[in-house]
Amino acid sequence: MLPADFIFSQNNLQNYVDCKQRFYLEHIVGLDWPAVQTEPVLLQEERMAAGSEFHLLCNRFFCGIPIESIGESISNTQLLRWWESFIALGLSPSSNALSEKTLTIPFHGYRLTAKLDLLVKEGKNKFIIYDWKTNAKRPSQLSAQNKMQTIVYPVTLKSYQKQILGENERFIDITMIYWYPEFPDQPHRFHFSEEQLDHQENELLSLLKEISETPLDGFFFTDEVKKCAFCHYRSYCNRGQNAGESDEEPFTEE
Repeated sequence: MLPADFIFSQNNLQNYVDCKQRFYLEHIVGLDWPAVQTEPVLLQEERMAAGSEFHLLCNRFFCGIPIESIGESISNTQLLRWWESFIALGLSPSSNALSEKTLTIPFHGYRLTAKLDLLVKEGKNKFIIYDWKTNAKRPSQLSAQNKMQTIVYPVTLKSYQKQILGENERFIDITMIYWYPEFPDQPHRFHFSEEQLDHQENELLSLLKEISETPLDGFFFTDEVKKCAFCHYRSYCNRGQNAGESDEEPFTEE
C-alpha cells in the first residue's frame, strides 16, 4: 500500500502509466538502481546541466534581475542562444507572473502536486502555464498531449483556484504551453475547455484510485519493452543492459 502521506505528481504518475513495476520499484520500494538512462552518458549529463541552468536563468529574470546582468553571466553558446530566444518571447516580470510556482493540494482524498515553471495570471480567472522543455528532440503534438503532465498541471491549477475562489465562481480558463528553446517557433499549446477539464479531473481521479487499490503484487511489467531502454531499472528487471540513444529519447521532464 502507498504511505498515507504519499503525494502524486506528474513524474510518479507517468512512471506508473509507462510501467507499473517502475512505479513500484521507485516510489514504493525506493530502490536505488544506478543504471544509465540515456546514451551517450556525457552528452546526456551536459544536456541535463544546461536544462537546469536555463530554468535558473528564467527564474532570475522573473525575480527582476536585469536582462543585461543575466546575459553577461552566460558563457555557454547554447545557453546564450536559448536565452536570446527566450527574451524574444516578450514575457516580462510582474506580480502576475509567478516563476517556479509549486501547487500542492488535497484532491478527492489524495494529495496532488505540480511544479510550474511559469504561471501567468490574466485577469481573475484566466491563466497560462508555461513549461520550459530543453529536449534536443521536439516530440509530436500527440505525444505531448498524452503525457501525464498535460493532465496533472491544469487539473491541479483548476482545483487550487476553485478552493481559493469558491465553487460559485465562473469557469477557470487555462492554457498550457510547452516551449522549446531549441525550437522556439514550435511550441505545443493546449487550451482546456470546461468540459475537457472536468473529463481530465475524472480521468485523473480514476487513475489515483486504481493505484491506491493495487495490491503490492499487482504492479506488473510493461508490455512495451522499448520503454525499458530509457529506464534505470532495466538491468534489475532483466530487460537489457544498454541505454537508449539520446536522439531517440522520449518526451521527458528534466
